[in-house]
Amino acid sequence: MPSNFERLLRSTIGRFWRDERGVSAIMVALGLTVLVGFAGLGVETGLWYSIKRQNQSAADAAAISAAYEVLAGNTDITNNLTPAATRAAAQNGYTGATPVVTYRYSDSIVSLADNAVAVKLETPQTTLLAGLFLPSVTIETKAVARVFPAAPGCILTLGTTGTDVEVSGSSTLSAPDCSVMAASTDNCAINDHDQAGSITAKYLITAGQVSYGQTCTVFNPTNPPSNLNAGIMTGVASSQFTDPYGASSNTTYFTNPCTGTGTYLSHAFLTCNPSTDTSISTMAACAARTLSGVTDTYPGNCIVTANTLKNDLKADKQSITVLSANTQISGGLLVKGVTVNLSPGTYWITDGDLVLDSGGTLECTACNPSTGAGVTIIFTTTQTSGGSIGAPNMQSTTAVVDSLNAPGSGTYTGLLMVQDTVSGATYTTTASFQGGPSQTLNGLIYTPNSNLSFQGNPSVTNSCLLVVANTMTLAGTSSLATGGCPASFPLPEVKNVALAS
Repeated sequence: MPSNFERLLRSTIGRFWRDERGVSAIMVALGLTVLVGFAGLGVETGLWYSIKRQNQSAADAAAISAAYEVLAGNTDITNNLTPAATRAAAQNGYTGATPVVTYRYSDSIVSLADNAVAVKLETPQTTLLAGLFLPSVTIETKAVARVFPAAPGCILTLGTTGTDVEVSGSSTLSAPDCSVMAASTDNCAINDHDQAGSITAKYLITAGQVSYGQTCTVFNPTNPPSNLNAGIMTGVASSQFTDPYGASSNTTYFTNPCTGTGTYLSHAFLTCNPSTDTSISTMAACAARTLSGVTDTYPGNCIVTANTLKNDLKADKQSITVLSANTQISGGLLVKGVTVNLSPGTYWITDGDLVLDSGGTLECTACNPSTGAGVTIIFTTTQTSGGSIGAPNMQSTTAVVDSLNAPGSGTYTGLLMVQDTVSGATYTTTASFQGGPSQTLNGLIYTPNSNLSFQGNPSVTNSCLLVVANTMTLAGTSSLATGGCPASFPLPEVKNVALAS
């Protein structure tokens, strides 16, 4: 039989087991702990969200800053991109670990071709009340910025001071699929001189400012006048305004048939006769011309002097003179009161200008941008250093340049009128086009050492007319475009930076 002690112990345990007093307190205590944990989690989640939002702004700034380093050609992650991202993130309130930078970055949204840079920020956060469930969290944010070309340029001016592009009077420039680019750092870099001009372009891009009036009044780029229908990018780094055809471009797009090597618009390339794969310096004087009624024909692959041609054109008065392909005109060409019809091919004007005076017509009736038959006129010198290099000059509104288009194939594809660059040469500093609505041009007009003016109504055929000049003045109605230029033809471009994600 159980002892008294055993019976007492069993009774005490039974009463304790059946006693429900204090259970509510224990349950409340346990419940409050859970409630406090969830409440803390809710409060701290709001705090984490606030930190994440602030860090996202910092990540965006860091990615853009790193992308601008890429734009400047500084692509080393350790020495260039990470320091730039770190500075930008800190300036925007970020206090976490060193940003993690990835270049070149790609994902489902951006590809390697997008030239993108990604920046990831991580902020470790010790929890407080929510520590019952999470001892710590890491707040992560990421931003991706890409470096991309703005719309290709159909006008690029290389002058670094003063007015680069001027729209005078009530002139109209129509270039809806391309940009106007001016390297000048001046407030007057792109100027609507009389406040009555009209520009339609993808972008107006300059190292300086876009302004109006004779005093070059700068306006807010985000609120341009209604007569400037274009996006505006000002204060762009001068280093971005690179001549895509000059030595500094490093382009090897063009192939010199004399050497078989890729090149830019070098003197050696521009003076190579593609019909013979030898320099134009080996060309001989032209034989006697062929007379046929009112049409006089000069043979090709030869040299005709300016004086001979001038005297012949003056004697013929209203005759039509046909210049055959691959002709070198030594000393310049003056067309006044006559018509000069160019056969498709290449023409070198050495040590002189192409001058169109009153009643003169320069045309190519056999040219056709649809078939690719076209002409290239190259202004150069026969000297390897020094010499005189000319430019096109239309000196009268009664002069006509009609139906001139660059070749669609061959050595000088896409090149309509090109000015050579030779060390020590003297350049004609002004170039001009004047003409009526019938004046149509197609191809590249390249006068980097001359100030070019369009003072008539040059218009584009086949959607490819682009200009590179020292400065440019528009006085009339001009249409330019790049959409129909040869595939992969190097075009002026300025890069921009934008967030991709």
